[in-house]
Amino acid sequence: MATPVGHGLLGLLVHSLSARDRHELTSPARALGLAAAAVAADLDLALRWVDGRNHHQAEMHSLGAALIVTGAVWCVARLRSSPCARRSAALAGLAWFSHPALDFLSGDTNPPFGPMILWPASRTHLISPVTVFLDTRRALSWDSLHHNSLALLLELAILVPVVAAAGIWRWHRLRGKTRALLRQAGRGDSLA
Repeated sequence: MATPVGHGLLGLLVHSLSARDRHELTSPARALGLAAAAVAADLDLALRWVDGRNHHQAEMHSLGAALIVTGAVWCVARLRSSPCARRSAALAGLAWFSHPALDFLSGDTNPPFGPMILWPASRTHLISPVTVFLDTRRALSWDSLHHNSLALLLELAILVPVVAAAGIWRWHRLRGKTRALLRQAGRGDSLA
């Protein structure tokens, strides 16, 4: 499974690629919200304190959970009369689903191996035959600290350039869109 930093970076990738304008792209609240949605599936680690069982990589790491999050965000946004309830809900669900997708591509040394990514259609834990990211260890030892540091560095080396490139690309695409809208508005004024 990946680190929370890796999951948060995928939430930022969803944020960057889905921004409709520069205001959305530079919104800290929007970026933080989508990053938090991408990390939140790991809250299942806390369930061990409730009943003593390992719930990690189970239902919360699935397409079904992403759909539940989508529905919950849509309901809250509708109650708040948000004009973009469907879009907000879809983005929250996509950010949430990025979590099990990243864990699917990560090594895993703690059973069960891989997320239950297809729940509720299947309760099978799946893991990619090709490991892109390292696992993280949950022990308090120097060996675990060293290993987790390497896992974090690998995630940063792969994901930071991707997120940065997406943000820069989106910034330039939105600049062109803004210029086109300004030109169009200028022509509209001259026709009036």
